Amino acid sequence: MQEQLVHRAPAMFCQGCDTYMERKVRSLGGVRSVAADWKTKEVLVIFDPAQSSVQEIRRVIDAANELLAPYAEEEG
Repeated sequence: MQEQLVHRAPAMFCQGCDTYMERKVRSLGGVRSVAADWKTKEVLVIFDPAQSSVQEIRRVIDAANELLAPYAEEEG
């Protein structure tokens, strides 16, 4: 079984942010696919809910987003 989650990451500001976010989310068990898009500021995750929870995925995205925030402010 698979589920899909779309979560906002407003601090993403470049293609490097996409790569960083995808790597962080991919490190979770059960993640089948992840696509971050800095232009829309969204992260799409397809995952196995038996291995990772929505809350866990959101926590990882939010933590990565917080690390990007200071750089986004510099770019903004």
